[in-house]
Amino acid sequence: MQLALGMSSIRVKGMISPAVRQAYERAGEIAQKSGDERHVFQSLYGVWQHNVGSGRIVAARPLAERLLSVTGHGGADPGLCLQAHHAVWTTSFIGGEPVGCLEHCEIGRRRYDPERYQSHRDLYGGHDAGVCAWMFGGQAEWLLGRADTALASLTEAVRLAERISHPPSLVGVLCYAAMLHVHRGEPELVIARLAAAETHAREHRISPILAPQVLRGAALFLRGEVHDAIVCLRAGLPPGRTGGVRPLGFCILAEALVLQGQHDEALTAICEAQQTVALTGEGAWNPELHRSQGLVLLSQNKVSESEVAFQRALQLARQQQAKSWELRAAMSLARLWGEQGRRTGARAARAHLRLVYRGVRYARSARS
Repeated sequence: MQLALGMSSIRVKGMISPAVRQAYERAGEIAQKSGDERHVFQSLYGVWQHNVGSGRIVAARPLAERLLSVTGHGGADPGLCLQAHHAVWTTSFIGGEPVGCLEHCEIGRRRYDPERYQSHRDLYGGHDAGVCAWMFGGQAEWLLGRADTALASLTEAVRLAERISHPPSLVGVLCYAAMLHVHRGEPELVIARLAAAETHAREHRISPILAPQVLRGAALFLRGEVHDAIVCLRAGLPPGRTGGVRPLGFCILAEALVLQGQHDEALTAICEAQQTVALTGEGAWNPELHRSQGLVLLSQNKVSESEVAFQRALQLARQQQAKSWELRAAMSLARLWGEQGRRTGARAARAHLRLVYRGVRYARSARS
């Protein structure tokens, strides 16, 4: 009953609800006393999901590693092993490890069987592991510079969710597809995917997996509707909370505020997001948060501090092998040096841009 309560709370109230954690922790206590290993695994998975859904990667990481260890990295129960990899690929992506994320997603794609693991959709996280493997794999591919492959993976994830007719999986993947279109600068596709997700969520009384107002605000910003974007983003970014797409929302909010001349507020927003992410461990967003900080500092004519932020963004992106973030950081740095007339530095930055871009193109061809 506690496991069922936890799953119901995820669907109605969202993963971050305290009711989710309370139900799964209580289920774990009962399962430990009865010695039911499968229920212990499900309870641990539920607590992990509450943490990862709340953006608390520091807390979620050891839980994901424990789930993988108890399955023996491929032990007797292949279904539990699939779900353990499911936990690890999600944690790895949000934690800023796209290479590890993609590796575990590929394992999940190979192990997945839509009919064999049909019951898992209502036991582990409330969504389909196969859809998630294609969905997060696509997000990781985008970070690694494989833009075309990323789009193909997200498209496959949407098709799979539609084919298995599982509304929670479909709502989730439509939200993540919308996020990919934000990265690609395609606002109309963001709006279309988001509208479809919200329609399904209303029809089935499901809580969207990502903050819809943040995605809508991002689309409005891409369309040049800066004022409306700020209103929407503020509504979707409550103080002290990250998780999901919110760190990216803070980046876009800061850039929008700069365009409105609200430089101090923009810097405050981005610094608060950095502090929160540092505590939660949502490393996937660190390069872009520092790049956005550099843009805000540059708007305040703090050139030296801006350069430091761009350099830090570049360093973090390289550490993650996140070529998409690296390309953006290198472009911002090249513009800064070019505007300063630092020809040697600008030429070096352009040379680096060519190398990164070649890496992105190679990644695309290597996967096609």
